[in-house]
Amino acid sequence: MTNWIENSHTECKSLKKAIGQKSDVESLAETCVCFANAQGGTLIIGIENKQSAPPSKQKINLEEMNKVMSRLRALTDGVGLVNPEIITHENGGEYFIINILPSSRTIATTTSGKVLIRISDNCYSVSSEELTDLAAEKNAFQWELVVAQKITLAQADADQIAFFLSNIKKSEKVSDFIRQKSDDEILEFYQLLSPEGYLTNLGVLWLGTAAQRARLSYPITFQYLVYNDREEKIREKKIPLSPLQSYAVAVGNRKGSCRANLCQPANQRAFSGIGKRLSQGGHQGIVGQQHCS
Repeated sequence: MTNWIENSHTECKSLKKAIGQKSDVESLAETCVCFANAQGGTLIIGIENKQSAPPSKQKINLEEMNKVMSRLRALTDGVGLVNPEIITHENGGEYFIINILPSSRTIATTTSGKVLIRISDNCYSVSSEELTDLAAEKNAFQWELVVAQKITLAQADADQIAFFLSNIKKSEKVSDFIRQKSDDEILEFYQLLSPEGYLTNLGVLWLGTAAQRARLSYPITFQYLVYNDREEKIREKKIPLSPLQSYAVAVGNRKGSCRANLCQPANQRAFSGIGKRLSQGGHQGIVGQQHCS
């Protein structure tokens, strides 16, 4: 049995959201666009948010499911939707899943013109000033998520790991859903740790030793954004830094007044208003995941 947990790649929706008088297929289309502009994902229809199983008597009508797919394709542009699959849970209830492919060459949109992107377990609108960065990202090498050195968690800096986890668990900005995860699950959720148990480049930057950070293969671009008291962006600047310099800036800005972004320059994923994954953990210094925001 698969236990679906909402994260950057998975979203659960009630069957009522897709089928019936109170359906809202337009919002499902927006979710598909979010996934397509990020790294793709899976839309689970028929399981309520924060539930692990569908209602035991729930059945999926094949014709209705196909209508949903047709509607989703009609409401989106540049979104690759894999044919859905009906799954029967061990409790007898049915649900179906839709896999959304990442849009690697074009920017995915709704037919009404909305551009959105998936970060963590939320969708965010992409502003007009961020579209250029999103377009540049489409052909980018995703440096942050690469496992290059095969460093296990046991080989990383134990103090940095404890510091990160402590701040995540204490932060009021982090949901209980995340705080209740195990340490490894939290690190994997923030994509510092790969499913195979190795630090990603992003993980090395945040949790690695000085020697491990020094072996990072590419220079980093540090972007800082300064906001006023009304949360209006008043200044933005990008500065190329070495991995060791960028690490020091990220750590130093955890309590600063600017929001720091660290991106590998080939990515140029500098989204000012939509990437808040690590800031939700109580950090002002933000290292970009797939969006470096």
